[in-house]
Amino acid sequence: MAGFSWAGLDRAYTEKMTEVKEERRRQEDIAANRENVLFELGLTKQKERSKYINSDAYRNAAKSVITLQERLKDENLDQSQTEYFNNLMKDPMAVKEAIDFLDEQETKYNNVIPLQDLEDLFKIVNSNAPIEEKMDLVELITGKSYTGEEGKKNFLEIAAKLNSMANVPGRTVFTDITPGTRVDTTAVLTRTEKQMEALEGILVIRANNFLRSVGPQGTSSKAIDTSEYLTQLKDETLKPLAIQALFDMYMTPYDVYELSKTASGFRGFTDSIAYQNMIQTFNYPDFDISKNAHEIVLEKLKLDPSDENKKIFDLQFGPGEAERLLNLP
Repeated sequence: MAGFSWAGLDRAYTEKMTEVKEERRRQEDIAANRENVLFELGLTKQKERSKYINSDAYRNAAKSVITLQERLKDENLDQSQTEYFNNLMKDPMAVKEAIDFLDEQETKYNNVIPLQDLEDLFKIVNSNAPIEEKMDLVELITGKSYTGEEGKKNFLEIAAKLNSMANVPGRTVFTDITPGTRVDTTAVLTRTEKQMEALEGILVIRANNFLRSVGPQGTSSKAIDTSEYLTQLKDETLKPLAIQALFDMYMTPYDVYELSKTASGFRGFTDSIAYQNMIQTFNYPDFDISKNAHEIVLEKLKLDPSDENKKIFDLQFGPGEAERLLNLP
């Protein structure tokens, strides 16, 4: 057996420490190289980002965010809707695509889509609901009919545009749909229900103002009917008929049309089925050319028989009246 050697131990220790130092130096070199690569990559990305931010595409997207912010000032958003749009504005390019889509629908297809309904549109189109159900729900929002082959084609075009925006790789700001979920139809109808409640409130105020004006001794048929209809509003069975009766007495379809243009809370209401039913059953006044006010409205229509003016005329005197009077000899 060989004897113990201090010199051998010292030599082995020295060799081991040399290996450790070399390994440590090698690891430090690798780390330094990696940091240099990341640093260079960071500089490159920063330059690309700076170049992108100064591009026309980004500037236009930033303008769209400002446009959206301005439009939202006129909207009565709840907390959920506010959070949705705040999240959307984190992606300026997504905002631009959304604004372009809404503007195209309005200017090219005469299809006004309220901002408040944007989230619901994405949820409906991206859900796994049957296409017929999707079409029905989108019809409730847009007021446009998608019946027949042509209607289905128009719906699929809208759906394709919405899907294209929502399915950009890495983009989740429009909607986050869990596979297999269904559309909550009740949520889609909530806006119209709130608008009907607001309309009822206006009718109640006007009816009560009339009753106050005639005083407690008012015995005219209008005063008696008004009191009766106000009482019927408390009965859920009689309420729809009472609203229609008060609407005939204290408002007109044209009043609601003007309201939808000036009051953000009523935006889109004229496209709802509820409103369409009301204007179909409304008791329109007969057009009387001997009345000065009627004559003025007709002359205005003749001077500018645009679709908008025909619509306004029909809202005052009944569906189809504009065409009928324009075609008289």
